[in-house]
Amino acid sequence: MKYDILIRNGRIIDPAAGVDAVGDLAVIGNKIVPIEPEEATATCTVDASGCYVLPGLVDIHNHANTEAATCAVAADSSIAYGVTTQVDMGTSGVANFEAFRNGGIAHSATRIKAYLSMYPTGLFDIPYHIHYNVDQLHPDLIRRLKEKYPEDLLGLKIMVSKENVSKGDVIPLIEKTVKIADEIGGLGICVHMSDPACAPAEVACRLRKGDIYCHCYNQKTEETILDEMGKVHPEMWKARERGVLFDAANGFSHYSHAVAKAAIAEGFWPDLIGSDYVSLSLNLSRRNRNLLFLMSKYLHLGMELNAVVAACTATPAETLGMQGKIGTLQPGAFADIAIVKELETQVFFEDSKGKTEEGSRLLVNQMTILDGVNWYSAPTFNL
Repeated sequence: MKYDILIRNGRIIDPAAGVDAVGDLAVIGNKIVPIEPEEATATCTVDASGCYVLPGLVDIHNHANTEAATCAVAADSSIAYGVTTQVDMGTSGVANFEAFRNGGIAHSATRIKAYLSMYPTGLFDIPYHIHYNVDQLHPDLIRRLKEKYPEDLLGLKIMVSKENVSKGDVIPLIEKTVKIADEIGGLGICVHMSDPACAPAEVACRLRKGDIYCHCYNQKTEETILDEMGKVHPEMWKARERGVLFDAANGFSHYSHAVAKAAIAEGFWPDLIGSDYVSLSLNLSRRNRNLLFLMSKYLHLGMELNAVVAACTATPAETLGMQGKIGTLQPGAFADIAIVKELETQVFFEDSKGKTEEGSRLLVNQMTILDGVNWYSAPTFNL
């Protein structure tokens, strides 16, 4: 059997299939295929010895609408860091989503899905905070977009920071958004929980199965996922049991070592690890350089490798309704593959308060195959 791409001797980690073993992987066209027992040959053979072979990473929280937001990062730049699918998390609203869909999503190599901001123009710049009018959420326009682009538009994004909504409007905003999502159908909800205008527990208790509680380790103020005793609030545990997903979504200013360590001590790990990196931090900051950098941080904090990989592959794939197609290396899935090396090196992880943790493990991408095509290979890989 002759394959288009044959990857040899890598440690294949595929949490969706329960696979963690050294082996080979084959690609024909844009699909992963079984390897036949007879001697295999390929147009392109890659030696992945000493590397992890992972499903192409799924960045559940990104901002890729460069046409509408000054903070956005071009989607395809993340291919170099092993990302093959990403979710634009509310950069666009009803006023400009269609322009993003036709001008950005349709022309990107990276698979892009989107959550729609409940603010009409979305997130257009970091220094200028949107402020919701809960009486003008445009359900008819949202429905029209969902019907027109059902595969691209997957959810609704709201920000409940003090800059975005008054305390008295937080619960009405959440409840109206949930109602709109339920009435239209097929829409998840992601809530930005940085410096919230109300107690986080009041938000968590209103989210549904599959909804995303975003920036779960944030600590801009005392309002965090922890209670007054410094323990994970009971409503967070109840939400998790109900199927609400907690996204670390580091960003530049949405993560605290203190909150993360307190939660982790109780076993409250993130379900999802989104990057939320923006133009000012991409490969320039100790807070957030790229998705693999953040994965390295959670390894440093004690999260198991398979759990870290699952939070960036299997779990977001299921959240997008694309399980079996992406986020896995099983035969029949799209040939989205990241070959990653773990380096032993000094690395610093800084939180939003400037506190730093020194780590010794860093995940570095060596090769990204997207839809069966070699889109990136590190200059030193397979010399």
